[in-house]
Amino acid sequence: MSESESQAIITGEALRDFNLQQPVIDIVDNVMTLHAHGQEIRVRRTLEDTQHPWIRLLNRDTNGLESITPWVRVQQGANLVIGGMTNSPAAAWILVEGAESPLLQQTHLP
Repeated sequence: MSESESQAIITGEALRDFNLQQPVIDIVDNVMTLHAHGQEIRVRRTLEDTQHPWIRLLNRDTNGLESITPWVRVQQGANLVIGGMTNSPAAAWILVEGAESPLLQQTHLP
C-alpha cells in the first residue's frame, strides 16, 4: 500500500476493507501494513487453531518505539475494516472492526 493511501486511512479520509485469508504457515504474520511519515502500523495475526485466528494492531513510531493492542479473536475469512480518526492535529486513532471486539490504537501525527 502506498504512503498516500496509508496516510488517508490514518487520518480518516479513507477506509479499507480486507478479508482475513487462510494463512500459508501458522506463525505470526502481517495481514496489512500501513506506512506514513516514518511510522508503521501493522495488523498482525496468529492462530489458536485454523478456525480461530487472533489479530492485533502494532504501531511502530518514528523513534522505533512499539505499542500493541491485546489479541482479539476473529473468524477465519472475516471481512475487516481499518480506518482512522483524528482527535487533534498531533494524534489519530486507528480502528479495526470485524473481530469479536474492535481494536483501537492511538498514533501520533507529524
